[in-house]
Amino acid sequence: MPNDTGAQVRHGVLVAGVRLLVPVGTRSELVPMASGCRIPGSPDWFSGFINHRGDVIPVFNMGVLLNGKNADLVPPKWVLLLDSTPDTVGIMTDDYPASLTDYQPCDLPTDIASALEGFVNQAYLANDHVWLELDHKALFTSLIPQFNA
Repeated sequence: MPNDTGAQVRHGVLVAGVRLLVPVGTRSELVPMASGCRIPGSPDWFSGFINHRGDVIPVFNMGVLLNGKNADLVPPKWVLLLDSTPDTVGIMTDDYPASLTDYQPCDLPTDIASALEGFVNQAYLANDHVWLELDHKALFTSLIPQFNA
């Protein structure tokens, strides 16, 4: 959605020290963290499923995916839902999304977390920070085989 100056407003969220930008055209919604249903034996980065308006939504803990361990002592307060049903996925976060209007494409950083390699479409500089536009569909699809390991 353009702002008063005509620039496209973009939204991003800080997750595990990484600033992730919601891709253009991707539906997103921030909802309070609900109690979920874990699946025994599932990877630690998969938090389970939540019920959102009657839809079952898979929720991912990006902190565990990026850092390899769950260092959070306090459960995240929010889930950022991405995409429309039936493709909706949730990413756990403690922060409200930032609204960005003044951003410029920039080179991809050289220190992208290995879990995100190949899944970042573009990097943008906004408010003196680099924001990564994540191809969340490709990332989460690539993780499916780990459920069978």
